[in-house]
Amino acid sequence: MQPCIAGKSAFTGSGTAALPSLLRLKRHGTAFTAALSTDDGATWTALATGEIPRFSDARYHVGLMVCSRNQLGRRRAEFDEVSITHS
Repeated sequence: MQPCIAGKSAFTGSGTAALPSLLRLKRHGTAFTAALSTDDGATWTALATGEIPRFSDARYHVGLMVCSRNQLGRRRAEFDEVSITHS
């Protein structure tokens, strides 16, 4: 079986994050929505939406990451209360 490579992603959004906060990423088919909560999940603010064509057919893994706009910068993050649901 040949692996399927998902298409180029296209996301739009201009949200900013305040710390500490909860981040949520939801997927429905090939569509993704990212949201942020600063009140322990009582309310959610949309950060970005997007799509990855053919993602539904691609093999994928679940993981957590930390990134920085500074290529030489080192960052530290704490992940807490992580959950993964499948619907």
